Amino acid sequence: MNLNSAAVRKILPLLALRPGEWFTLSNICTYADLDTKSVTRVLRQFRAEGFLADHPAGLKAYGANTAYSMYPEMKVIALRLLDVPEAMRVAGARMDLVIVFGSLLRPTFGAESDIDLLLVTAQPDAARRGLDGVETQLGKHFSPQVMDPARFSAAQDQSIGRRPRQSIGRPAAYWPSNSSWTARRSTS
Repeated sequence: MNLNSAAVRKILPLLALRPGEWFTLSNICTYADLDTKSVTRVLRQFRAEGFLADHPAGLKAYGANTAYSMYPEMKVIALRLLDVPEAMRVAGARMDLVIVFGSLLRPTFGAESDIDLLLVTAQPDAARRGLDGVETQLGKHFSPQVMDPARFSAAQDQSIGRRPRQSIGRPAAYWPSNSSWTARRSTS
């Protein structure tokens, strides 16, 4: 799968972050703002990789194959492609850190699941405005927990040497303010 392809980068989030939902060719073309030929080429590529599922009733509709061996990683890559921190920056928020946690990182992630984020920023209203735009674009609900950077630092300082709290689960994706990116698969 060529993640450098602009068409792949536009279509992957729709399919990976909305499991259990089915989209017609027309739906995908509209979402990605691409022509039928480009979308068909990407769907063929996704099918060859094993990422595309067949509709259970045999309809001409497309969805993610959640049994695909790389599906857990594809969800995190798809979220990264949405460029959440950039959307928040445009809305006026300086993001110190964005952490992804919750059901997105587990096999239980489905059509009714939301996307849990911990947002570390001193501009919570701007961050939420930026996230609203991504939410509208994707058609998927985000559940942000916003924390001031000073409070986040204090919480980290207090937890040194203590057993970590399990309140937000194991994080798997980070966007530090310098825009570097790391990911690791959740084992929870």
